[in-house]
Amino acid sequence: MRKISKTMVAAVIIVVTVAAFIVGCKKEESTQTKACVAQTEQSMSSEEQKVLDFLADLSSLKQGEKTEGEAVTLEEARWQWETTLNYCHGFPMFNLINLRQDTLFVAMPKTDGDGNVIYEDLLTTYNSIVDAVREKFRSIEMEVKTLQFVMMTINKVPSKNESDSVRIIINSGDRTSDPGNPDPHPYPWYGIPFSESDCYIWEFINEHGIFIYNTAANQLQIHIKEYDDNHAIAFPPYYFIVNPYIFTSYQGGINSDWLFNEDDVTENEAENYFLCYEYLNEEYAQIMQHTHSQYMEIRPYGHDGYFQTMVFGKKRLNNPGFLPELFNISHVVQEWHATILESVNTNYPVPIDE
Repeated sequence: MRKISKTMVAAVIIVVTVAAFIVGCKKEESTQTKACVAQTEQSMSSEEQKVLDFLADLSSLKQGEKTEGEAVTLEEARWQWETTLNYCHGFPMFNLINLRQDTLFVAMPKTDGDGNVIYEDLLTTYNSIVDAVREKFRSIEMEVKTLQFVMMTINKVPSKNESDSVRIIINSGDRTSDPGNPDPHPYPWYGIPFSESDCYIWEFINEHGIFIYNTAANQLQIHIKEYDDNHAIAFPPYYFIVNPYIFTSYQGGINSDWLFNEDDVTENEAENYFLCYEYLNEEYAQIMQHTHSQYMEIRPYGHDGYFQTMVFGKKRLNNPGFLPELFNISHVVQEWHATILESVNTNYPVPIDE
């Protein structure tokens, strides 16, 4: 009789536990329910759960329901906006070329007496941020444009007549011309990617901000990404990045003597200044030696680490007010770091412009 009683008690405990879990799952609607189900299959990170809770509150707000939550600090607000947008609309898992950056600003909500953001304002400002990023992204001209990730900072303004703003850097790229991760030349460890026929304009952006993609800066970036894609650990089907930031930055002629830099060129010379394979291989080697090492961990999971290297051109007027106008042209290299986290939710990401 004792054995039967213990078995019956154990069965009752199991039934009650399962029932409690099912009831707990049913308490939440839509996104939160999916998150609850997903947790039965795989452990969910606290960051992902925080995003899904936020999305559930956004859904309730759109349906006219009252949402309740504690006010958050400015840094917590920045993290929530940035991580949620990257989680929902960022595609860091795709191999992109023609990477570019665009910057926009969205007004910050008012803060309470402690300098914190009220929770409802946290929700409504996120919607404003998504609308602004969507509008800017739609204006970008690419064959198959893809939002890779955004980075946000709180931009404090000194004037009382202006409001603080969220500064948003949009990182996007093109999927149509993916080179397919060809293996570079094996020696030295970072490869010798440029051949004798390779000559490209250094990089030039006209006064209307129109990007020219087939440039030396873009080609350098493509070959660095080929190396990264060939040496990164295998990606899971779904993941998102948290806290992307510029780890270090170099500019030719200012804090670097190994990056391209040319002084006192005319506008016409800037538009037609070409770099060829010998110089490009030398610059590529210098960039790799300053941003990589042979056995470094590329795009590691779960902790802060190297994500990608960006290469841009920069043009600066040397003699304002004088004719003929003379310019400085140079390359800028940015090393980006981020934390990569695996997602258990297959509903995201979705393209931001759909």
